[in-house]
Amino acid sequence: MNREDIYFNNYWKEVKNKYKSCRIRAVLTKNQDGWQLYSLFILFLDEVITQQPDLIYNDIQLIDRIYPIDEGLNKMEILNEEKKIIIDGIEYVLDQYRFHLEKRFYWKNDLEIEWPFIYNEGDIQGVNHPNDDETLFIKPKLPYFSSIENAIMKWYGLRIDRKNRMGGHNYRLKYIIVMPFYSVKIDKIKINNSNIEIRLQVYNNEYDRYILKYEYGVLNDLYNGEIPIENNTISIPIKSIPETMHIIIFDILSNLLSDRFNHYGSHTTQEEKIEYNIDEINIDYYIQNGENINTEFKQKYPKQDNEFLETISAFSNTSGGIVLFGVDDNGSIIGMEGPINEENIVNIINEKIDPSIEVNVKEIIKEGKRIIAVIVHEGDNKPYYIRGGTAYIRRGSTDKKASRSEIEVFFKNISNSAIFN
Repeated sequence: MNREDIYFNNYWKEVKNKYKSCRIRAVLTKNQDGWQLYSLFILFLDEVITQQPDLIYNDIQLIDRIYPIDEGLNKMEILNEEKKIIIDGIEYVLDQYRFHLEKRFYWKNDLEIEWPFIYNEGDIQGVNHPNDDETLFIKPKLPYFSSIENAIMKWYGLRIDRKNRMGGHNYRLKYIIVMPFYSVKIDKIKINNSNIEIRLQVYNNEYDRYILKYEYGVLNDLYNGEIPIENNTISIPIKSIPETMHIIIFDILSNLLSDRFNHYGSHTTQEEKIEYNIDEINIDYYIQNGENINTEFKQKYPKQDNEFLETISAFSNTSGGIVLFGVDDNGSIIGMEGPINEENIVNIINEKIDPSIEVNVKEIIKEGKRIIAVIVHEGDNKPYYIRGGTAYIRRGSTDKKASRSEIEVFFKNISNSAIFN
């Protein structure tokens, strides 16, 4: 038995009892030799679901099959040993199949799967792409799709996600095998000046088999530790709000990594999971490190709104950041004067940035002086304009008008994401 066979058998030994059914969805196309497997999506589930009616067109079929878990696992064993998948008694050869596991921990993904999952993909070879997409899906009483990519996205239940979307073209001539890792997952992380609160979802309340390990950085210091999981909430005491943070959850019975979270400063690919309150403790970090791609100082509120809206636009179109009003270019705390407050700033941003962008604004007292901090997240709907004006991007510590080619890139990304839903 080779290494991959051992890995395959050991993996199923650990997880097979958590699955109850296996769904196989496939796209078949017709040529002179008959029906051929064009795309394949295998999903293991912890529930039994209802099989959907097939969509059968003249030269293409979208099929759905639900199998009991034992039959689904048997199909995986045949695939692993003989490199073929059997659907309705017909064998489809997958010459390029190799059992390997790629763990995905992202909150957002194309597949409507909120648990971390194990992912296996490869190419389907020897199959030709249909010549005429526009006429493939014209048949009375059946849905119309303008392309095979759109049909795949819809049939596999994929969602539009501009930042992380793999895209329908990535499922053409591919087999995709997804095994959700029903164990434990990180739902939410809340940070304040004294602790990191981590909210978990633990499958079947099996708390005693998991341990959480963490590492976070503040200025030039690094802190780490581990905590046994005893309930759905973990609290990590901290000395200051972290600039970087790494969290993993480890299954001590199976020696498998169950979930992880990585946070780098003001930017994270999992920003939906994190909430934090800004106060004077972590303001020290930004002041000490000066202005950069994610940090902007404003000594006072400018006479013209656009002077700071350029930065809001730039942060939204780049990688997010923080604006500190009441701090001069050298990092000295001057303090804010006048009537401007959090509500004023939020209203101005809502009125003058298009499309709308969510920001967090907080007033801070530091050294007896008033600072207003504006946290801007990287947007999902770029480009962000100053209403009636232009869009900006961040380059180093300056805001730069987005060039025509940069604007075209933004719109190209939007176009690539605009699929039939």
